[in-house]
Amino acid sequence: MSLKIALVQMEQVEDPTTYDKRKQVQHAADLIRGAPDADLYVLPELAPTGYSEHVFDSLDVLAEESNVDALSYQILSQVAKERGCFVCYGVPGKHRESGFTIRQVVLDDSGSLISIYDKIHLCDFGDGRETKWFRPGERLCYFDCHGFRVGVLICADMRHTELSRELALGRSCDILLQPAAFARDVTYASWQSFVECRALENQVYWAAVNYAGPNFGGSMWCPPWVDGKEKVTSRLGIEEMVVVHEASKDELASVRADFPFLRSHRERADYKGP
Repeated sequence: MSLKIALVQMEQVEDPTTYDKRKQVQHAADLIRGAPDADLYVLPELAPTGYSEHVFDSLDVLAEESNVDALSYQILSQVAKERGCFVCYGVPGKHRESGFTIRQVVLDDSGSLISIYDKIHLCDFGDGRETKWFRPGERLCYFDCHGFRVGVLICADMRHTELSRELALGRSCDILLQPAAFARDVTYASWQSFVECRALENQVYWAAVNYAGPNFGGSMWCPPWVDGKEKVTSRLGIEEMVVVHEASKDELASVRADFPFLRSHRERADYKGP
């Protein structure tokens, strides 16, 4: 059994004088329509709305509630139905009484909204200043896709071991998605190390999807084991592109059988000390 996952490394418009949300969403839809076949298409953090201070300063206008009247849902759900695919996209979430969140929305292959994730660990280091505009989420997110269980986290969430461990071991996820807006600041160089560590320590596939452009790029696909030869992390450049990778149940089973270290996993409370 296998699952094809497309990393949609798309460009964003950062110039507020030319920004148009509808055009951004339509561009994402066109990228998916013109891409190779896949079961699941994954867009970057807050994509297609965009990740920029102009977007953040305009949240009253650009943020969306979770309903079928939202612009992003209307356009991307149509693409999901047309192509018979799942779509994971980003949008600023609007909460009537408690502010805004960095949100990822999942549509199934009928275009129905099946899952929502609000980023739990906001980024206030490197180039990030997210708590100035957003509040953290509280709930995990995972969904089933053609026999695979898929977990969702966003960008800086990867730095918190407990989240990916809970999705992988506690919720039995086979694949973890990491939509990101990973700028090339002082934290960028360690991104691949985190991706490989989280994938290997949890024995899952990891799909990290960034924006295109000279200050972003480098989206990654990491298998559940890396040997430096046949099994390696695949990494993109800075160009806008859609690349499809394949997850395999056979590979997951083989890795978990050959390297069965998770069988001896203990919870933190199980460790005794003086």
